[in-house]
Amino acid sequence: PYLEAEPPACAGAPIGWGGVPHVGLLVADTPRAKAFYCDVLGMKDETDLRPVKLPFAGLFLRCGEQQVHILQLPNPDPDTADARPAYGKDRRTAYSVRSLEPVRAALDSERCRHLFGEKWPYACRVNAAGEAVLHCKDPDANELMFVEDPTIVPIAETADGPMVPWTRLW
Repeated sequence: PYLEAEPPACAGAPIGWGGVPHVGLLVADTPRAKAFYCDVLGMKDETDLRPVKLPFAGLFLRCGEQQVHILQLPNPDPDTADARPAYGKDRRTAYSVRSLEPVRAALDSERCRHLFGEKWPYACRVNAAGEAVLHCKDPDANELMFVEDPTIVPIAETADGPMVPWTRLW
């Protein structure tokens, strides 16, 4: 929906990239993942868009114009933070946010401590590009990286959901 012209269909033509509409993360416990991503981080649950025929539990969560697909499936990787590489040295999903302060506040919140029984660990730094970033791991040790971009204009929300330009078509 965000491409203005159709990409050429001939051999050797450049790929007409449009972005990353969703990422998929493996988890062991869908309700625990929902508590972290929705109740702590504030992603919007759009599981009503998830095909009912999928043979495993999961969620579709929206963050900005993209979705995170939670897949409750066996994870071939270690699923504890201690067994995974340090921040910045593992696979990760990166999320742009207008400010890191609300992310820090959410991870430090009483709600997070109530759900998970401890202060949630994270690390803040400035990356090589000069951007302020926050790294943390979700309850299944998936690394998340939040990149601060004060120029972001969040999608306007109404009681009925997101407003244009975002679409629920993907």
